[in-house]
Amino acid sequence: MTLDALAAEPPVSGPPIDEVLDRQRVLTRLYGLIQRLDPVDRQVMLSYLDGLEAADTADIVGISSGAVAMKVHRIKRLLAQAFARGVSHDR
Repeated sequence: MTLDALAAEPPVSGPPIDEVLDRQRVLTRLYGLIQRLDPVDRQVMLSYLDGLEAADTADIVGISSGAVAMKVHRIKRLLAQAFARGVSHDR
């Protein structure tokens, strides 16, 4: 393909590269913070992010599905607070 042909093609659609990079930074930070959680909380949160039902997660970690729901709620609040304070995964 010639340079003229490349110039004539429409630009690739999608989000601007800055948005893609910002999203990647947020996800990297989020997963870093999740890695700092204790093993049960980490498994609960990763299962939640993978879309597992609370009952399935409860079977995996050995707690009730109600406890899973409470942990998810608590962990989400802790992660939101860590983001608000600017805590990173390497601290």
